[in-house]
Amino acid sequence: MDLDESKKITKFETFALAVAAVAPTGSIAFNAVPAVPFAGINVPLAFLLGAIGLLFVGLCFAELSKHISDVGSVYAYNQHALGERLGLVSGWTLTFAYVNLAVSCMGANTNFAHVFFAELGLNFNDTIMAFVILIGAALVLTFGLKLTSKSAIAIEFLAITILVVLTIIIFAKGGRDGISAQPFIPTHSSLSGIGQGMVFAILSFCGFEGVTTVAVRTKNPKRSVPLSIIITIIFAGIFFVIASYMQVVGFGINHVANFAHSSSPLNDLSIMYMGRPMALIMDFAILISSFGSVLGIMNAGAYMIYAMGVKKYLPKYFGQFNEKLNSPTRAIWLLTAIMGIAYLIFGLPYGPEVIYDNSSTLGVLSMLTVYGLACLGTILYFHKHRDTIKRSFVKHILVPVLGILVLVYPMWTNLYPVPAFPGNIYPYLVILWIIIGLVVYTVKKRK
Repeated sequence: MDLDESKKITKFETFALAVAAVAPTGSIAFNAVPAVPFAGINVPLAFLLGAIGLLFVGLCFAELSKHISDVGSVYAYNQHALGERLGLVSGWTLTFAYVNLAVSCMGANTNFAHVFFAELGLNFNDTIMAFVILIGAALVLTFGLKLTSKSAIAIEFLAITILVVLTIIIFAKGGRDGISAQPFIPTHSSLSGIGQGMVFAILSFCGFEGVTTVAVRTKNPKRSVPLSIIITIIFAGIFFVIASYMQVVGFGINHVANFAHSSSPLNDLSIMYMGRPMALIMDFAILISSFGSVLGIMNAGAYMIYAMGVKKYLPKYFGQFNEKLNSPTRAIWLLTAIMGIAYLIFGLPYGPEVIYDNSSTLGVLSMLTVYGLACLGTILYFHKHRDTIKRSFVKHILVPVLGILVLVYPMWTNLYPVPAFPGNIYPYLVILWIIIGLVVYTVKKRK
């Protein structure tokens, strides 16, 4: 059945979903500080290199999305490139990544809500705030892609505008120790630390590929989707580099320890340069940006659950699409239930920050696996179709190889040195999830 064109999202709305999933303001607020102990003042360089590395991966998604437009994102791509079994592994793992990243985004948004309301002298229960955020996001998603995309881009645009104001003020005042190019000049002793800092840069970009999950609901998807992916990575990369540089010079290149020990760097910088009212405005910007991230990641996760239902790797009940509301409502509320249960089990006793740290680790490990499979799929897809599709050595061989090489280091740093419990079991949980997927594949094929 042909889809109603009026219900499909435009190029701009597709881009809006991609930006929302990355949530630049919320991401830089949460992921710059943990990179400082490793990269020091070279945090902006770590984000720059991370952006270049993710651009290689993004180009692979873009190239595949020019030729394949079906439900399931990387499942659809690698079904054609690597066969049904590895296609399922790709999509199954991506679903796991989105579920975990959605839980982590809810944890981050709850933490930011706590900080914002504390600034107002209000103290709400974290669990109640988490469920208000969760149900609110689920309701927006239920009423379709157009509402989701428009809400998300409006939220992020406002947040970015607020951060731009702070950035201009800090640069105009020359920072604490002056404006310097030193953050972009690596020292021999900082090289390994910059590599470790790239892990947090890559975490900040997770979600850029989310638009591939809604390709069949997009007008002219073979143009809109790849364009949105590339523009999002370039835009977010420039934003992350400037914002991280602003924080380094804001705290001062000779006072980077203050940056490393800040629990809320953008809040602290707002107070330092513009006073407490600006800090409250900045906390609000971070809060709404992180809510936009919840929307973007939940949307991608729900569409992957829907795709797995359509392909009957999950019960076909979840592969039903509500044409009236223009959303996969059953998949949305399944994801909502999973996230709610996860928060009650882990967030309730340990708090939103803990659930963010652990869920994001699981999500990134899964996503790195998916990114690697997408790069491999790019090489093999264009090799398979070399007689019908003009193959480019740079785009279809060199770029995917570079993408895989970029992913090796952050994957390795999550495995060795062996992290403390429970981080040491997370790689095995990802492997277990993949094994479950292979069992599901085998059972389905026997029917």
